[in-house]
Amino acid sequence: MPIQRLSIIGTGLIGGSVAMAAKKYINNCQITAYDSDESSASEALRLGVIDRSTSLNQVGREAELVIVCTPVGQFDAVMRVIAPTLTAGTLLTDVGSTKRSITKLAAELLPAGVEFIGSHPMAGSEKRGIAAAHADLFQRAVCMVMANASTPAASFDLIEKFWTTLGMLVKRLTPDEHDRIVARISHLPQVLAMALTAIQSETTLPYAGRGFKDTTRIAGSDPKLWRDIVLDNADEIRAGLSDLRKQLDQFESLLDPAKQDQLVAWLEHASNLRRGMS
Repeated sequence: MPIQRLSIIGTGLIGGSVAMAAKKYINNCQITAYDSDESSASEALRLGVIDRSTSLNQVGREAELVIVCTPVGQFDAVMRVIAPTLTAGTLLTDVGSTKRSITKLAAELLPAGVEFIGSHPMAGSEKRGIAAAHADLFQRAVCMVMANASTPAASFDLIEKFWTTLGMLVKRLTPDEHDRIVARISHLPQVLAMALTAIQSETTLPYAGRGFKDTTRIAGSDPKLWRDIVLDNADEIRAGLSDLRKQLDQFESLLDPAKQDQLVAWLEHASNLRRGMS
Protein backbone atom coordinates (compact mmCIF):
# COMPACT_ATOMS: atom_id res chain seq x y z
CA MET A 1 0.00 0.00 0.00
CA PRO A 2 1.72 3.22 -1.15
CA ILE A 3 -0.11 5.46 1.36
CA GLN A 4 2.16 6.14 4.33
CA ARG A 5 0.95 9.57 5.45
CA LEU A 6 -2.79 9.59 6.12
CA SER A 7 -4.88 12.42 7.56
CA ILE A 8 -8.38 11.88 8.95
CA ILE A 9 -10.87 14.63 9.74
CA GLY A 10 -13.40 13.29 12.20
CA THR A 11 -12.64 10.37 14.54
CA GLY A 12 -16.14 8.99 15.11
CA LEU A 13 -17.48 5.61 14.02
CA ILE A 14 -16.25 5.77 10.43
CA GLY A 15 -13.15 7.94 10.90
CA GLY A 16 -12.09 5.97 13.94
CA SER A 17 -12.61 2.70 12.10
CA VAL A 18 -10.59 3.96 9.13
CA ALA A 19 -7.72 4.77 11.49
CA MET A 20 -7.93 1.38 13.20
CA ALA A 21 -8.09 -0.47 9.89
CA ALA A 22 -5.20 1.51 8.44
CA LYS A 23 -3.07 0.71 11.49
CA LYS A 24 -3.99 -2.97 11.15
CA TYR A 25 -3.63 -3.43 7.40
CA ILE A 26 -1.10 -0.82 6.21
CA ASN A 27 2.48 -1.17 7.37
CA ASN A 28 4.10 1.93 8.85
CA CYS A 29 1.09 4.17 8.17
CA GLN A 30 1.42 7.46 10.03
CA ILE A 31 -1.96 8.95 10.87
CA THR A 32 -2.68 12.56 11.74
CA ALA A 33 -6.22 13.44 12.81
CA TYR A 34 -8.47 16.32 13.71
CA ASP A 35 -11.82 16.26 15.46
CA SER A 36 -13.87 19.22 16.63
CA ASP A 37 -14.61 17.10 19.69
CA GLU A 38 -11.21 17.11 21.38
CA SER A 39 -12.19 14.20 23.61
CA SER A 40 -12.69 11.97 20.56
CA ALA A 41 -9.24 12.81 19.18
CA SER A 42 -7.73 12.31 22.62
CA GLU A 43 -9.34 8.88 22.86
CA ALA A 44 -7.96 7.97 19.43
CA LEU A 45 -4.51 8.95 20.65
CA ARG A 46 -4.94 6.95 23.83
CA LEU A 47 -5.96 3.90 21.83
CA GLY A 48 -2.92 4.29 19.61
CA VAL A 49 -4.92 4.41 16.38
CA ILE A 50 -3.62 7.84 15.43
CA ASP A 51 -0.11 9.19 15.83
CA ARG A 52 -0.89 12.87 16.18
CA SER A 53 -3.83 15.19 16.79
CA THR A 54 -3.67 18.66 15.31
CA SER A 55 -5.77 21.62 14.16
CA LEU A 56 -8.05 21.64 11.13
CA ASN A 57 -5.81 24.03 9.18
CA GLN A 58 -2.79 21.79 9.79
CA VAL A 59 -4.24 18.30 9.47
CA GLY A 60 -3.86 17.99 5.69
CA ARG A 61 -0.37 19.40 5.35
CA GLU A 62 2.15 16.87 4.02
CA ALA A 63 -0.51 14.15 3.79
CA GLU A 64 -0.67 11.82 0.82
CA LEU A 65 -4.35 11.06 1.44
CA VAL A 66 -6.85 13.17 3.38
CA ILE A 67 -10.20 11.65 4.33
CA VAL A 68 -13.07 13.87 5.47
CA CYS A 69 -15.14 11.78 7.90
CA THR A 70 -17.47 14.48 9.18
CA PRO A 71 -21.27 14.63 8.83
CA VAL A 72 -22.55 15.97 5.50
CA GLY A 73 -23.71 19.20 7.14
CA GLN A 74 -20.11 20.06 8.09
CA PHE A 75 -18.54 19.51 4.66
CA ASP A 76 -18.77 23.11 3.49
CA ALA A 77 -17.12 24.59 6.58
CA VAL A 78 -14.40 21.91 6.66
CA MET A 79 -13.59 22.22 2.97
CA ARG A 80 -13.25 26.00 3.14
CA VAL A 81 -10.63 25.65 5.87
CA ILE A 82 -8.59 22.76 4.50
CA ALA A 83 -8.67 23.48 0.76
CA PRO A 84 -6.09 26.33 0.86
CA THR A 85 -3.75 24.20 3.00
CA LEU A 86 -3.49 21.27 0.57
CA THR A 87 -0.65 21.05 -1.92
CA ALA A 88 -0.32 19.51 -5.37
CA GLY A 89 -0.10 15.74 -5.26
CA THR A 90 -2.47 15.36 -2.31
CA LEU A 91 -5.48 13.11 -2.82
CA LEU A 92 -8.68 14.08 -1.01
CA THR A 93 -11.69 11.85 -0.38
CA ASP A 94 -14.67 11.75 1.95
CA VAL A 95 -17.08 9.16 3.35
CA GLY A 96 -20.33 11.09 3.11
CA SER A 97 -23.76 9.81 2.13
CA THR A 98 -24.32 12.37 -0.66
CA LYS A 99 -21.96 13.17 -3.49
CA ARG A 100 -23.23 15.78 -5.94
CA SER A 101 -22.83 18.72 -3.58
CA ILE A 102 -19.41 17.74 -2.18
CA THR A 103 -18.04 17.01 -5.67
CA LYS A 104 -19.19 20.43 -6.87
CA LEU A 105 -17.73 22.13 -3.80
CA ALA A 106 -14.38 20.38 -4.22
CA ALA A 107 -14.18 21.48 -7.85
CA GLU A 108 -14.74 25.09 -6.78
CA LEU A 109 -12.34 25.19 -3.82
CA LEU A 110 -9.40 22.85 -4.36
CA PRO A 111 -6.13 24.24 -5.71
CA ALA A 112 -4.57 22.89 -8.90
CA GLY A 113 -2.95 19.50 -8.50
CA VAL A 114 -5.14 18.38 -5.59
CA GLU A 115 -7.47 15.59 -6.73
CA PHE A 116 -10.84 14.84 -5.13
CA ILE A 117 -12.48 11.42 -5.47
CA GLY A 118 -15.61 10.98 -3.40
CA SER A 119 -15.98 7.73 -1.48
CA HIS A 120 -18.89 6.15 0.36
CA PRO A 121 -18.12 3.06 2.43
CA MET A 122 -21.46 1.33 3.06
CA ALA A 123 -20.55 0.29 6.57
CA GLY A 124 -22.25 2.74 8.91
CA SER A 125 -24.72 1.97 11.66
CA GLU A 126 -26.96 3.70 14.17
CA LYS A 127 -24.05 3.66 16.63
CA ARG A 128 -21.90 6.72 17.11
CA GLY A 129 -18.44 7.72 18.21
CA ILE A 130 -15.04 6.14 18.40
CA ALA A 131 -16.25 3.77 21.11
CA ALA A 132 -18.21 1.96 18.37
CA ALA A 133 -15.31 1.92 15.90
CA HIS A 134 -13.38 -1.23 15.04
CA ALA A 135 -10.69 -2.27 12.57
CA ASP A 136 -12.80 -4.79 10.67
CA LEU A 137 -15.86 -2.60 10.14
CA PHE A 138 -15.22 -2.52 6.38
CA GLN A 139 -14.65 -6.21 5.70
CA ARG A 140 -16.61 -7.33 2.60
CA ALA A 141 -18.67 -4.13 2.60
CA VAL A 142 -19.16 -2.12 -0.60
CA CYS A 143 -17.37 1.18 -1.10
CA MET A 144 -18.62 3.41 -3.89
CA VAL A 145 -16.07 5.77 -5.44
CA MET A 146 -17.07 8.59 -7.74
CA ALA A 147 -15.86 8.35 -11.32
CA ASN A 148 -14.78 11.50 -13.13
CA ALA A 149 -13.41 11.38 -16.67
CA SER A 150 -10.85 14.08 -15.87
CA THR A 151 -9.42 12.31 -12.81
CA PRO A 152 -6.02 10.69 -13.46
CA ALA A 153 -6.15 6.90 -13.55
CA ALA A 154 -3.34 6.74 -10.99
CA SER A 155 -5.50 8.60 -8.45
CA PHE A 156 -8.38 6.19 -8.97
CA ASP A 157 -6.05 3.25 -8.63
CA LEU A 158 -4.70 4.67 -5.38
CA ILE A 159 -8.06 5.29 -3.72
CA GLU A 160 -9.35 1.90 -4.83
CA LYS A 161 -6.20 0.24 -3.51
CA PHE A 162 -6.68 2.02 -0.18
CA TRP A 163 -10.25 0.81 0.33
CA THR A 164 -9.57 -2.73 -0.87
CA THR A 165 -6.62 -2.92 1.53
CA LEU A 166 -9.09 -2.12 4.32
CA GLY A 167 -11.23 -5.04 3.10
CA MET A 168 -13.84 -3.34 0.92
CA LEU A 169 -15.39 -4.19 -2.44
CA VAL A 170 -15.03 -1.10 -4.63
CA LYS A 171 -17.55 0.01 -7.25
CA ARG A 172 -17.21 3.09 -9.48
CA LEU A 173 -20.18 5.41 -9.99
CA THR A 174 -20.84 8.99 -11.01
CA PRO A 175 -22.08 11.39 -8.31
CA ASP A 176 -25.53 11.43 -9.95
CA GLU A 177 -25.71 7.64 -9.99
CA HIS A 178 -24.57 7.47 -6.39
CA ASP A 179 -27.16 9.90 -5.06
CA ARG A 180 -29.96 8.17 -6.98
CA ILE A 181 -28.97 4.73 -5.69
CA VAL A 182 -28.39 5.66 -2.04
CA ALA A 183 -31.72 7.49 -1.92
CA ARG A 184 -33.34 4.09 -2.41
CA ILE A 185 -31.02 1.75 -0.52
CA SER A 186 -30.02 4.01 2.38
CA HIS A 187 -31.90 7.28 2.73
CA LEU A 188 -35.43 6.03 2.10
CA PRO A 189 -34.99 2.99 4.39
CA GLN A 190 -33.83 5.37 7.13
CA VAL A 191 -36.92 7.52 6.70
CA LEU A 192 -39.17 4.45 6.64
CA ALA A 193 -37.64 3.04 9.82
CA MET A 194 -38.30 6.35 11.56
CA ALA A 195 -41.83 6.61 10.14
CA LEU A 196 -42.69 3.06 11.20
CA THR A 197 -41.41 3.86 14.68
CA ALA A 198 -43.27 7.17 14.79
CA ILE A 199 -46.69 5.53 14.31
CA GLN A 200 -46.17 3.39 17.43
CA SER A 201 -47.17 4.31 20.97
CA GLU A 202 -46.73 3.21 24.56
CA THR A 203 -49.60 0.83 23.87
CA THR A 204 -47.92 -1.00 20.98
CA LEU A 205 -44.17 -0.83 21.65
CA PRO A 206 -44.13 -3.20 24.67
CA TYR A 207 -45.26 -5.97 22.30
CA ALA A 208 -42.60 -5.38 19.64
CA GLY A 209 -40.61 -8.47 18.73
CA ARG A 210 -37.43 -9.13 16.80
CA GLY A 211 -39.01 -8.38 13.42
CA PHE A 212 -39.98 -4.87 14.43
CA LYS A 213 -36.66 -4.27 16.19
CA ASP A 214 -34.65 -5.48 13.18
CA THR A 215 -36.72 -3.40 10.78
CA THR A 216 -36.41 -0.22 12.83
CA ARG A 217 -32.88 -0.60 14.24
CA ILE A 218 -31.57 2.39 12.27
CA ALA A 219 -34.34 4.64 13.62
CA GLY A 220 -32.02 5.23 16.57
CA SER A 221 -29.57 7.15 14.37
CA ASP A 222 -28.52 10.77 14.93
CA PRO A 223 -31.46 13.00 13.82
CA LYS A 224 -29.29 16.04 12.99
CA LEU A 225 -26.96 13.96 10.84
CA TRP A 226 -29.95 12.62 8.89
CA ARG A 227 -31.56 16.05 8.63
CA ASP A 228 -28.56 17.23 6.61
CA ILE A 229 -28.42 14.10 4.44
CA VAL A 230 -32.09 14.07 3.45
CA LEU A 231 -32.14 17.79 2.69
CA ASP A 232 -29.04 17.46 0.52
CA ASN A 233 -30.59 14.59 -1.47
CA ALA A 234 -34.22 15.69 -1.29
CA ASP A 235 -34.97 15.41 -5.02
CA GLU A 236 -33.85 11.77 -5.25
CA ILE A 237 -35.63 10.89 -2.02
CA ARG A 238 -38.85 12.40 -3.40
CA ALA A 239 -38.45 10.22 -6.51
CA GLY A 240 -37.96 7.18 -4.28
CA LEU A 241 -41.03 8.10 -2.23
CA SER A 242 -43.06 8.27 -5.44
CA ASP A 243 -41.96 4.75 -6.40
CA LEU A 244 -42.71 3.52 -2.88
CA ARG A 245 -46.22 5.00 -2.92
CA LYS A 246 -46.94 3.10 -6.15
CA GLN A 247 -45.84 -0.14 -4.50
CA LEU A 248 -47.93 0.51 -1.38
CA ASP A 249 -50.95 1.45 -3.49
CA GLN A 250 -50.54 -1.76 -5.46
CA PHE A 251 -50.26 -3.76 -2.24
CA GLU A 252 -53.37 -2.11 -0.82
CA SER A 253 -55.30 -2.95 -3.99
CA LEU A 254 -54.41 -6.63 -3.48
CA LEU A 255 -55.88 -6.86 0.01
CA ASP A 256 -58.84 -8.75 -1.36
CA PRO A 257 -59.44 -12.52 -1.11
CA ALA A 258 -60.32 -12.52 -4.80
CA LYS A 259 -56.81 -11.30 -5.61
CA GLN A 260 -54.80 -13.67 -3.45
CA ASP A 261 -52.80 -15.06 -6.40
CA GLN A 262 -51.69 -11.56 -7.37
CA LEU A 263 -50.90 -10.84 -3.72
CA VAL A 264 -48.67 -13.91 -3.50
CA ALA A 265 -46.90 -12.83 -6.71
CA TRP A 266 -46.29 -9.37 -5.24
CA LEU A 267 -44.91 -10.84 -2.02
CA GLU A 268 -42.78 -13.41 -3.87
CA HIS A 269 -41.19 -10.74 -6.05
CA ALA A 270 -39.92 -8.85 -3.01
CA SER A 271 -38.96 -12.05 -1.20
CA ASN A 272 -36.94 -13.32 -4.16
CA LEU A 273 -35.09 -10.00 -4.49
CA ARG A 274 -34.18 -10.05 -0.80
CA ARG A 275 -33.05 -13.68 -0.78
CA GLY A 276 -30.93 -12.99 -3.83
CA MET A 277 -28.77 -10.54 -1.90
CA SER A 278 -25.34 -11.79 -0.86
